[in-house]
Amino acid sequence: MNGRHGSGGASSMGRLWEAVLFIACLVIRLYYSLAMKEAWLKQPNGPWVERFWPNPELERDGGARPMAVDLGRHLLLHEPPLLKSRRQLTLSQARELWRNRVKAGWKRVEPQW
Repeated sequence: MNGRHGSGGASSMGRLWEAVLFIACLVIRLYYSLAMKEAWLKQPNGPWVERFWPNPELERDGGARPMAVDLGRHLLLHEPPLLKSRRQLTLSQARELWRNRVKAGWKRVEPQW
């Protein structure tokens, strides 16, 4: 046996672990996204981002599922975002806002903060 076989095995084992870690990170992000049931939209050609998320702390209005929509933007790299507003909506109101935003060109994005 030559030394190459051992180093090649270690190299492929390293690539395997990188792939496993990558997949694990994807699974964790997917689980977090589904568990939190939040979604994000970004303004076309603009800085604003909206985060749609269920907020159980909000008062239920006639049994409707309470939602919050945060409007914010990044100011500088590695700085906290500027949160401009938070709206309290029912689930149906949040869905209507989402549809209107998408029609206006807003795009779904990964979590921004």
